[in-house]
Amino acid sequence: MKINKIVRIALSGSLIGLILTNPRKALDKMIEKNNNNGWNAIYYTTRSESNIIIILIQWLVLFLTLGLWTFGVGY
Repeated sequence: MKINKIVRIALSGSLIGLILTNPRKALDKMIEKNNNNGWNAIYYTTRSESNIIIILIQWLVLFLTLGLWTFGVGY
């Protein structure tokens, strides 16, 4: 029997996320970490946010931080 594992990678958004976050590096780092623990990467996809409340909270955080930071959806 094979056991599956789901891992989420959160990214930062806006100006700080643009400067400090490298999505490819974050994905490679997580895959390497889990491969070292005995897991194999089979499938990955970007996560899309479809909940209107979360989208509104993201816009509110973006507004309150003057466009510097908001949480991203990631992988």
